[in-house]
Amino acid sequence: MDPPASRFTHTLETVRGTPVLHLAGALEGETAPLLRQLLDGQIDGGAKRLVLEVSSLRYVASAGIAVLIAAQKRLRAAGGDLHLAKPSESVKEVLQVLNLDMLMKIHGSVEAALLEASGT
Repeated sequence: MDPPASRFTHTLETVRGTPVLHLAGALEGETAPLLRQLLDGQIDGGAKRLVLEVSSLRYVASAGIAVLIAAQKRLRAAGGDLHLAKPSESVKEVLQVLNLDMLMKIHGSVEAALLEASGT
């Protein structure tokens, strides 16, 4: 089955010192390298905690999952974490089926992710 015809978009903001990347559309083989570049740029720039707001991310293929896992491994090695906020039901289901909800921190809101990311 082909992924939905959705364009991948992103916006980046910094909230209380934590990068928050808002993702929308489909994260698949063609778009995963862009996300890898975005995440690597933040990590290489010294970020130890990243929040990905994924409520508008409708599709995640294996290439996208690989990027998320690689980012989590890099962040953990630096003493940090990757936080996913507001996943859609379809994305949440993929994460749960792959047991990635045990590897990555999943939150119901960006605010909850930011609170945990800041350690408060």
